[in-house]
Amino acid sequence: MKVWEEIQQGKPTTNEKGESLYLNHLLADEELRTSLSEEAIRECFNFDYYTKNVDKIFDRVFNK
Repeated sequence: MKVWEEIQQGKPTTNEKGESLYLNHLLADEELRTSLSEEAIRECFNFDYYTKNVDKIFDRVFNK
């Protein structure tokens, strides 16, 4: 909800490095950091796994 409130107040959704506002809040959360490392949290924001087949899908759809 913190992120939603900040976005509603006009805060940018990413920082100067292009990192998500949500990611930054998670990295700053002390309770979460007792369970997950910074690397593990950042890995959740790596979309490569979820988009690895996009080119194959587009090829199938548009080159039939």
